[in-house]
Amino acid sequence: MTKTNSEFLMPYQRQGQGDTLILLADPRLWAPHQTALAKSYDVIVPCLRHFGETQPAPGSFGLNTHARDLLTLLDHLALERVHLVAWSYGADVALNAATLAPQRFASLCLCDPGFPGYLEDEAMAEFGADAQAMFEPVFPLAAEARWPEAVRQLIDGSGGAPGYFDRQPEAVRQQQLDNAGSLGLQLHQNETPNLTAETLADLDIPTTIARGENTRPLFRVVCNAALGYLPRSREVILADANHMLPVEAPERFVALVEEHLEALPD
Repeated sequence: MTKTNSEFLMPYQRQGQGDTLILLADPRLWAPHQTALAKSYDVIVPCLRHFGETQPAPGSFGLNTHARDLLTLLDHLALERVHLVAWSYGADVALNAATLAPQRFASLCLCDPGFPGYLEDEAMAEFGADAQAMFEPVFPLAAEARWPEAVRQLIDGSGGAPGYFDRQPEAVRQQQLDNAGSLGLQLHQNETPNLTAETLADLDIPTTIARGENTRPLFRVVCNAALGYLPRSREVILADANHMLPVEAPERFVALVEEHLEALPD
């Protein structure tokens, strides 16, 4: 585990040997994935600012802040190029970091990014309608700082079913509740990331964009837009899966990452 310095340096866990693979954004989420992938790779799992053990943290919350934190960590560890794997908000951080410093990333494996800044009008309308349906129950609870209840509603929405949060294992629920402090920050971000149709079209990095077959429309339209702009992207649709696949089925997500890495050109 690292120590912090005068700039913010993300704490991280490191395991294994081989090509370096980074998983964003909370080591507790990625613990089983790291153990499996460390059999073949040098796996680094940092904890993003304002998540997990970094709460509370100095500085702002947003895709630019987190992308810069990731690049700072790469500098600290003297890593020239790494493979980057991320899910949900972490996938947006990963993609933003790649547009800022594409030379630092050998490949990207991204599951269900959700930033809508590069959507065209029709896709944006579909995104907006589904985002309203998903977040409408969350905002009143957040406004009253009823964070555990807000987290429950958010996870129910992400899983696409009422009661989804409560059906998860206790350890998973506790991890999500431990990150409740970051929810208000996520809902009120004001940073403008470097994610546009133009920056994605210039990103010459082998990229897998994966989503669950049953993932909500807001994630599906973002995945489709990213695939349309990224010049070296490929799509993977995971059967009978929703947005919560990496949490529900770590072994399936590990298989996705391994297949992504094995498919890269020599």
